[in-house]
Amino acid sequence: SAGFGLSYTNGPIAADAVYQSRTNRGAGSDDINDWMVSGSYDLKVAKLFAVYQAVDNETVANSAADTKLWNVGVTVPVFGNGKVHASYGRLSWDRSNAGDSNAAAVGYTHA
Repeated sequence: SAGFGLSYTNGPIAADAVYQSRTNRGAGSDDINDWMVSGSYDLKVAKLFAVYQAVDNETVANSAADTKLWNVGVTVPVFGNGKVHASYGRLSWDRSNAGDSNAAAVGYTHA
């Protein structure tokens, strides 16, 4: 297995990138490679964020497990110490009839 990650933060901007490769996991196994990029921007009245991840699964037993995932969202400060969180995302399967999944979420936190 091998992997690396990078992170960048400057003022209101934050970004991350990660890559991982898993190899030689046993008899009949091949590589599983995945990578992810994410970022956020703080507008002060709201913080926007996004993430994208892809997994390339070359194993014989799990050849239908290639996936792509993305998510976008926002966090808005309210009521002094509170925050409203909202996000929407999608998971897509590349080589199967499993269908895609969508998810939406809304939440509130109070510190």
